[in-house]
Amino acid sequence: MSPGSIKMKFCESLDRFVEIRQFSEEEVDRIFKNVKITDKKSYKRLVINTTIVNYLEEIAQLVFGNNNYSLFGEIAEQELYNLCIKVNPSLDIKKVTITVDDDAKGSQDNQIQLLNKVDSSSDGSWDISERLINMEKYIHRRIVGQNFAVSLVSQAIRKAHVGLRNPNRPIGSFIFAGQTGVGKTELAKALAEFLYGNENELIRIDCSEYSMSHEYAKLIGAPPGYIGHKEGGFLTEAVKNKPKSVVLFDELEKAHKKVHNLLLQIMDDGILTDNKGVKVLFKDCVVIMTSNVGVEEFKNIEVAIGFDHKTKDLSHNTKERETRKALEKEFAPEFLNRVDEIVTFTSLTKEDSLTIVDIMLNEVIERLRKNLKMEIEFPQKVREFLVEKGFNQKYGARPLKRAIKTYVENPLAELIIQKKFKTHDQITCKLGYLTLKEIKEREKSLLKDDAKDAKDKYEMKNKEKALDLVKSEPDKNKTVKKTDKEKVIKFVLKTSKKDAKDEDGGGKANSETAPDDEENK
Repeated sequence: MSPGSIKMKFCESLDRFVEIRQFSEEEVDRIFKNVKITDKKSYKRLVINTTIVNYLEEIAQLVFGNNNYSLFGEIAEQELYNLCIKVNPSLDIKKVTITVDDDAKGSQDNQIQLLNKVDSSSDGSWDISERLINMEKYIHRRIVGQNFAVSLVSQAIRKAHVGLRNPNRPIGSFIFAGQTGVGKTELAKALAEFLYGNENELIRIDCSEYSMSHEYAKLIGAPPGYIGHKEGGFLTEAVKNKPKSVVLFDELEKAHKKVHNLLLQIMDDGILTDNKGVKVLFKDCVVIMTSNVGVEEFKNIEVAIGFDHKTKDLSHNTKERETRKALEKEFAPEFLNRVDEIVTFTSLTKEDSLTIVDIMLNEVIERLRKNLKMEIEFPQKVREFLVEKGFNQKYGARPLKRAIKTYVENPLAELIIQKKFKTHDQITCKLGYLTLKEIKEREKSLLKDDAKDAKDKYEMKNKEKALDLVKSEPDKNKTVKKTDKEKVIKFVLKTSKKDAKDEDGGGKANSETAPDDEENK
């Protein structure tokens, strides 16, 4: 290879020059000799890996990091491929013809002959565009409701992809405003996962830690002469290590005004200077600021016009208007003027809560399957029961998570520790008990004071164990006889004082119907 056969090209996505080999026709033939090419992506990666100097050692880590897939990784990879084609036009997938050996001619996996007939989607941009078009659907796998918020964020990302944004500013800067538990932080995590393949690519700043005037220095580093000035700032060092990331400022109103001034520089110029004078670029970052400002104003309006929060809610337009008024009182005009979008999150409905419970229970199922090789099933009545116990419009989704911990995860963990369940068991959760399907059949003999209630509560099909998860106390008057082939496991979970009172009163409360009875009362 001659000395002039390496060219330097600038890659915008990586913000650096890369060295690209320039091949002769004979060298191109050797590249494709004894190489298996299965599809367009494998061809592109072969060209990049062969053509770019030290690609695997230096460049690949910058493109994908530790993730096999990320949206910006795909964009950077496409740009590198285009640079390789500019230096080596004969490697263009629309022009290349690869000779296949006689013994491999029948195999579709080992041949690719793509000439000018290939349409314009062959450059790989179609896959990225298709993913961006369906961005809302992807994010709604994790975010329930909040259609307006997801739509605004998606539009900003698409605008950045096609090159309409200011290249010197962040991809987007947003204020997510709304009450607690409606998905503001979760949307930031979902966005990081969509863009970079992993929600850990989220740089999170808890603004309550920067409420004092001197604490802003922790973000950019202490000035010379102060302790720790050699270490650098938390924010600037994090962005240096992850130049493509989502930066989240959580509960921005709790931060000191000096932190707001730092954000002015980031949103306006896309640059922040650290304590050593190094300029850190934020042009490939998405900046998100969350705030609970405006919630108190909503309450005051509801009280003034006599709304009952259990039966009626303010309109979205009213909440948007009051949120902007509250933000104008809290933040300077020049700060709000630099924010791309102010997104007001809506309150969760019961229908939203049921969907959230489905997502959370699916996570429990996946963890149990992955870690313990067990299967668990949650019928619809159980999901509705958890919504009744955990739904709170004031606090959002967090009470639902606590309800699942209380009624599902905690008792299930106790039983697993007690070795009541073992690997490969199939568990069914019902109102009042869990059932464990086993291969060995059992016979059950139950003696109770009230035969009817005893039958409703304990009689189940063969291959099941009864586990009481709802009643506050066992009825001392009820006894259980076990045969040699049977093992009845009883587990008591205290749900409320009312349940305990009903049980102590000697009523005919049944564990399966207890939740419904409590609701009816």
